[in-house]
Amino acid sequence: MTTKTWVWPFRELSKQGYQGIRESGQIGILSWGAFREIFRPPLRLRSFLRETFRQGVLSLPILSLASLATGMVLALQAVKSLERFGATHQVAEFASLGLIRDLGPLLGALVFIAKAGSLMAAEIGTMNVSDQIKALKVMQINPVHFLVVPRLAACFFVLPILVFSADMVGILGSAFVVSFYEVQHFREFWQVLAPLLTLKECLLGLLKPVIFSWLIVVIACHKGMRASGGSQGVGEATTEAVSLSAITVIVMNFFLTKALIGFLD
Repeated sequence: MTTKTWVWPFRELSKQGYQGIRESGQIGILSWGAFREIFRPPLRLRSFLRETFRQGVLSLPILSLASLATGMVLALQAVKSLERFGATHQVAEFASLGLIRDLGPLLGALVFIAKAGSLMAAEIGTMNVSDQIKALKVMQINPVHFLVVPRLAACFFVLPILVFSADMVGILGSAFVVSFYEVQHFREFWQVLAPLLTLKECLLGLLKPVIFSWLIVVIACHKGMRASGGSQGVGEATTEAVSLSAITVIVMNFFLTKALIGFLD
């Protein structure tokens, strides 16, 4: 092999690393700009309500279905695992708290990325390649305030509600499986679960969606604003937004889970 063949992989890795650092800085700048603009008038109530409907109402059915299936699978696994040790009375705690603390927020964020994050990236990317964002700047309208802030505010409001609703649907699925296998009666399942669902548990379970919502919106809008090259560029930007948002949320979920476990203990 020639020297060029050996050097090429390192050159590509360094290039990708440089692009990653540069893009992280750009996302950080957009985050700071959105944080400043979110407190500035005018309040775009119509845009906020439109984004709330598109992000929230349209995402609720698919997220509820996914959470229902996840809750049933968790209960099924818990029943099969805990009955070996004669601890089937802990099925409610195992399935429900796992859903509220970890799987519910993570699953909700991933479904939200696929449903709403891709829509935001594609929509803003189309506006960018058709020079609509440049037109906003010519009219002295801040694109961050006009495009990012309403989506960010709506996501802050919508995603925690979506996750809470999906958690309740998932717990219902767990209760159905437990009662179907006659491990616990439906009423007994809720009697065991009720003392565990403290206010602190619920609030900590809703803290993750708030952080995830910021990451999803900023990454999707950033990718959309950087789209170029017509419809192909919009498709690539949307794909990159979905993949980068999903990876970021999964990695961030680990650190948040570690911090929340330490706080609960």
